[in-house]
Amino acid sequence: MGADRHQWQFPANEANKILGWRSDAKGMENKDWFDPGTIGAAGQELLEAETEGDARDVLQISEMVQVQWYGTVDKTGVASSQTAVASAVADAYANGYDLYWPAGTYLTTASIPNFHDVRHYGPGKVKRGSDVYAVDPLPSNTNKLYIDYASGNSSDDGLSASEPIDSFINAINAISTTRNVFQGVWEFVVADGTAVGVGEDLVKNLFFTKRAILRGTSCTPASLTSVGTPTAITKAANAQVTLAGHGLSTGARVKLVDLGGMVELNGSVGTVTVVDANNFTIGIDTTGYTTFTSGGTVWNIPIPNTIFDGNSINDYWLTVSGYGVWLEIRNIKLVDYDTVGRGGFYANDGSNLYLNNLHIDNCDTGVFTQRRCLVRHNGGIIENCGNAGIKTVSCGYSVVSGTQAAAPTIMDCFNGLDMQEVTDSEMLKLTIERCSNIGCDSNVMSHVKTTDAIIKNCGIGVRAMSSNWYGPNTYFYGNTQNIQLLNGGTDQQNFATAQDQRRIAYSGTSRSHTGDTALTELTPDLFTFPSGMLDAAGKKIKVVARGDYTPGGAPDLYTLQCYIRNLATQSVSSFSTTAHEFEFVSEIIMTGAAAELMVTNLTDGIGNARTKSMTRTHNLSGSAPLDLRVQLNNAGDTITVHYVEVFFIG
Repeated sequence: MGADRHQWQFPANEANKILGWRSDAKGMENKDWFDPGTIGAAGQELLEAETEGDARDVLQISEMVQVQWYGTVDKTGVASSQTAVASAVADAYANGYDLYWPAGTYLTTASIPNFHDVRHYGPGKVKRGSDVYAVDPLPSNTNKLYIDYASGNSSDDGLSASEPIDSFINAINAISTTRNVFQGVWEFVVADGTAVGVGEDLVKNLFFTKRAILRGTSCTPASLTSVGTPTAITKAANAQVTLAGHGLSTGARVKLVDLGGMVELNGSVGTVTVVDANNFTIGIDTTGYTTFTSGGTVWNIPIPNTIFDGNSINDYWLTVSGYGVWLEIRNIKLVDYDTVGRGGFYANDGSNLYLNNLHIDNCDTGVFTQRRCLVRHNGGIIENCGNAGIKTVSCGYSVVSGTQAAAPTIMDCFNGLDMQEVTDSEMLKLTIERCSNIGCDSNVMSHVKTTDAIIKNCGIGVRAMSSNWYGPNTYFYGNTQNIQLLNGGTDQQNFATAQDQRRIAYSGTSRSHTGDTALTELTPDLFTFPSGMLDAAGKKIKVVARGDYTPGGAPDLYTLQCYIRNLATQSVSSFSTTAHEFEFVSEIIMTGAAAELMVTNLTDGIGNARTKSMTRTHNLSGSAPLDLRVQLNNAGDTITVHYVEVFFIG
C-alpha cells in the first residue's frame, strides 16, 4: 500500500474545499461518489497520492480502496490487468472495503473470485473477451452475464461465456450488490443446449429503469427468414410445396402467408420434410382447401437452441413477481412443463414483460399472467398445451407484431387464448389454429381485440362471456362455431371479415325514429341481392343491427322487422321497462331455390334474449333489396339504430 496514510490529516474545512464536499453535508458537488475526473486538479492529485484515507478519516467516510493500488493496470484495455484486479477484489472482499475504479477499461482474462460480493464504484469498466462490463452502470450502459446450467458455477463471475454462472437466479443474486443495479440494460445470456428440470422463482422487486433481458444464445435460422414464393402446393393429406432451391432442412418450421387461392393455409405453421432441392412437405392436410393459384411467401421460423425441459416437474420454468420486474424473454424454448396447474412461464403482481420468439411445447399452460401485469408478445410458437396456450387474469396483454409472418402462432391446444377478469388485450395478426375447445375466450368483463388475426379449425373460434370481443379483419375458417356470445357478451367486430362469413353491406349512420307508431323503414335499400345469389341451398344471410331504445313513459313494446323485396321475412318484439341497448341478429338460411328458414334473435340488456323461428317461402328469383324496419307502440318512444351489417355465409 506504500506510505502510511495516517501520518498527517487535513482539517475538515480544507478537505471540503479540495474534495468539493458540500457545506450542507449532503455529498460532493454534482456527485454522490468519488470520481477523480470531476473534482478538480487538487482533488485528483490528493486521491492519486494515496492520501485519500486521511481525508476520509476526517470526514468519517467508509473505507474505499482503488484498483490501481494493487499492481500494474492498463486503463486502455489492451494489456491484461488480471493480477491487480483479482488482488483488489480479494482485499476488498476480505476487509469489507468498497472498490473504486477510475475511468478506463481493465482487461481481465479469467473469472474474478468474489467479484460480485464487493460493492464497486466509479466509471471504470472490466473487459473480458469482446464484452465490456460497467462496474457502476449508468443508464447508457449494457452489461452481460453468461449462464450455463450444465457447466456453469455459482462462484464464477459470468463475465464471459467461458466462465458462466450456473443459473438465472444466481446471476440475479450476484448483481444484487451492484450499487446501480437498476441502471442501464442487463442482459443474461443462456448457453445453447437442454437444461432439465429447471424451476426458478424471481420474486424480488428489481426496479430496473430499463428492461433486463433473459435470452438464449442462438436460433436456427438466426432470424425470421424468407424462403421465397412457392410455385405449387398440392391438395393432399400431407401437402407438398414446390419452391425452387428452398435450402430448408427436415424438421424446420415454416409459416405460409399471403397465398393466392389456397387462403385457408395462410398463417399456418408446418414442419418440413425435404423431398428434394425444390420440394418439401409440411405435415398439413389440405385436401379440403381451395386450389393454390400463385403468390405468397414461405418463412423459415427461428427455432431457439436454448431449451428448458421441465421433465414434468411440479413447477413453472420461471415465476416472476413484483411491480419492479421489467423483463424480456427472448429466443428460448420450453418443453414438457405439463403438470396440471403448472406450465411454462408465470408472472404476477404488476410485472412488465416482453416475450420475443418464445417457443412452448407440451405444457399445461404456456404463458400464465395475472394481477396487473403488462405483457408484449412477438413471434414464437405455442403448441400442444393441455389447458391454454396463453392465460391471463386482470392484465394487459398485447401481440405487437407488424406482420403475419412475425406474429405468434398458437396451435393444437385445448384453449388458445384464455382472457379472464378485466383483461384488456389486443392480439395483432396472430394465428390460432386447431384448438379443440376455444380459440379465443374473452371472459368476465374483459376486452379482447383480434386485429387481422386468423382463427381456424377450432371448436369455437371466439367466445365472449360477460365481456367484449372486437375482431376487425379477423379471418375465420373451419371452426365448428365462429362466435359464441354468453351472459351478455358482445361481438363488436364492426369490420369483421371471414372466408366463410363475408360482409356484403354496412351502414354506420345512426338513424332514429320517434313520435310515430307507423311501420317505418330505417335502412332503405341496405343491400340488393343480385339475381341468383339467394338460389343455392345451404347459403346464409345474417343481418346484425345494434342500437338503443327509450320508452316514452310507461313500459312499452317495440318491433323490429327484416324485409326482403318489401316482404316481411321475420318480426321480433320486445316489451321493455327501461331504456337499454339492443342487438338484433337475423339469419336467413336457404333451403332451396325459393324457400328460406328465418331465425331471429333480439337481445336487450344483459342476459335477456328471445329467439323466434319461422319458415317463409318467397319467390326470390331476380334481384332482391333488403331493409330493416321498426314499429313503436307509443308515440313517445324513441329507437335508434347505430349501425347495420349484412354478411353472406357460405
